[in-house]
Order: sequence, then structure tokens, then C-alpha cells
Amino acid sequence: YPKKCLDYKSPREDFWMANLNLKFSVRNKSRN
Repeated sequence: YPKKCLDYKSPREDFWMANLNLKFSVRNKSRN
């Protein structure tokens, strides 16, 4: 794996995971 590919992929994955966590938090708040 070239280092550039890893550096490019990591921020995107972190952003996607943050988005997912945000959606779950909002859902939990709505339920309560």
C-alpha cells in the first residue's frame, strides 16, 4: 500500500465514522 493512499483514505473513513456516530446520537436523543 502506498503511503499516499493510506493518508487519503484515513481522513475519509474518520469523517464517515463521525457521521455515523452523529446519526446514532441524534436517533437516541429523539427516542428519549
